[in-house]
Amino acid sequence: MGWETCLSSRPHTMSFTILTAVYNAAPYLHQCLDSVIAQGRHDVQHICIDDCSTDGSRQILQEYAARFPHIVVMQTPCNSGQAVARNLGLPQATGDFILMLDADDYLAPDALNTLDQAATSQPEADALLVKLVLTHPDGRQEVYPQPKADKGWDGSTACRLALAHEIHGVYALRRQLHQQWPYDTSLRTYSDDTTSYLHLLHSRRVVPTEAIYFYRQHPQSATHQTGAARLDFVRANALLREKLEEEGVDKTTLNIAENYIWRTYVGVVRETLTQPDHLTPSERKEMRKTLQTHYKKIKFSRLPFATLQRPAYWPVWPFGLFLFWQKRLCRLSRRRSV
Repeated sequence: MGWETCLSSRPHTMSFTILTAVYNAAPYLHQCLDSVIAQGRHDVQHICIDDCSTDGSRQILQEYAARFPHIVVMQTPCNSGQAVARNLGLPQATGDFILMLDADDYLAPDALNTLDQAATSQPEADALLVKLVLTHPDGRQEVYPQPKADKGWDGSTACRLALAHEIHGVYALRRQLHQQWPYDTSLRTYSDDTTSYLHLLHSRRVVPTEAIYFYRQHPQSATHQTGAARLDFVRANALLREKLEEEGVDKTTLNIAENYIWRTYVGVVRETLTQPDHLTPSERKEMRKTLQTHYKKIKFSRLPFATLQRPAYWPVWPFGLFLFWQKRLCRLSRRRSV
């Protein structure tokens, strides 16, 4: 089907730019690109930034760009990570709203029309949350559960809900907000999540929609890394705390954020302790040093009693004793699972 023949006759109110950072995504890229073409809209701009792929992804992008005028292909100077690639495309965006679409994910055919209708019906909506459908390798699909709110939430409330993982962070955002707050690139992974919280925080309204986004779950994802790479998760959370404090958010938001930071910190520690064979001596040394540094930065006074009363989250001092305690808990967990 040609680009012109699949255009929708429905009048559109909002235009959209879709940004896709691509790195070695050849097995999934056709489905991603085709899902945007299937939207049938003349006003969509699809900017694809190849992050120096080595698997033929760039060739696929070039073939599509030669056939479809809405596709713009860009190239990073060197492999730099998803946040850098996205930021390269941001200044070129022209749509009223910008939606990040990962190269291994795809949209339902009516996703953009659904987002358009939501934005039109609620003029103050700055962020439009998609309906996230988690797609597993075995074919299972499950919808990410979110609270019902026809009118959505103000930015502060949405930020708190996201920190508590009650809502996800996949949305179409007004272009001006996206360009005002580009993704943080201080870390290879995870630091761009910090920017997502700021996007929600500064939105007038954050509105959930029925626009379906298929979010592929697979172990090759950058956020499923293990070992020393997980240290960026700890560093990114420290950055999140810093950014929220700079924004002057209320005490409730800071407390919710600290609870999230502490629980994920303990999770990384336990991952490290249960995978010692995957780490070199130098990696183990780096991880211990980094974990100790960030342990001292935790604001334990902000944590709720419900968290502190659970043995897995007890703040034991000094740090060496905390590691010993976590090792013991890991051993107990393994024995119970046998």
